[in-house]
Amino acid sequence: MQYDFSLAPGAAQRFEVVGKFFKNTASTGLIRVSTSKGEYVDLKPGQGIYGVGFSLLSVKDISGAANVGSIIIGDFDFRDDTINGTIKLIDDAYVKVRNKDTRNSLLGNSFVGMGNIYPVSTTVYNSLILYNPASSGKNCVITKMQMTASGPSNIDIHSGVYVPAGVNKCRNKMLGGADSSTILATAEDVATATIAAMGRAVMGPNGLIQTTKTSERYDFTDPIILPPNRSLIIHNAAATQTTNSEWFIDFWEEPV
Repeated sequence: MQYDFSLAPGAAQRFEVVGKFFKNTASTGLIRVSTSKGEYVDLKPGQGIYGVGFSLLSVKDISGAANVGSIIIGDFDFRDDTINGTIKLIDDAYVKVRNKDTRNSLLGNSFVGMGNIYPVSTTVYNSLILYNPASSGKNCVITKMQMTASGPSNIDIHSGVYVPAGVNKCRNKMLGGADSSTILATAEDVATATIAAMGRAVMGPNGLIQTTKTSERYDFTDPIILPPNRSLIIHNAAATQTTNSEWFIDFWEEPV
């Protein structure tokens, strides 16, 4: 049957009950359950032991704080289909995109930003940079990108540990909500050597826009994840390319 306990930090309580089953149904901290045979096990809420005979139990607090809860003890077969603890979906970002989940917007965690890139010279790439600061404690989950160019263009998108000079944030899709932790630096010059050192483009090598198109939209089935201290750098595939383009980016932020 169920027995309640109320323990001071580090204190114990005895239950003189004969049985072969016990389960921690509720406690405010970790408990240690010892049997009359000298065996013990540390239990979180929802955990228990079956098939161990005993003539008494001792429940001890090992959380270091006052511990209140209850334990089921008995000589009977017990089943519980309740799911306890924290449940996390595998690849939950993927699930949210597929299900068109709106909770991030309602919670003020979803953002939109826009900016431009322009032709400059052969020594730099004028770039749009989405940067997730090292101290953000969040992943930037990119779900959509859209652009319009002044003419047929080839675009490359690189990623690296690059901190832009710009500090502008993106606007919250919950209108009036706080701006993003992620920074969107627009029309910022990045040296061609810096881009080259990042290796192969994330999206390329021919870029997003083929030679006959002036607009493009990407709705990612699997979102692009930009972790802390990482940048996504959008630029013309060739520094000498003469077209400029405007970009729209849709993303949300969630704890790492």
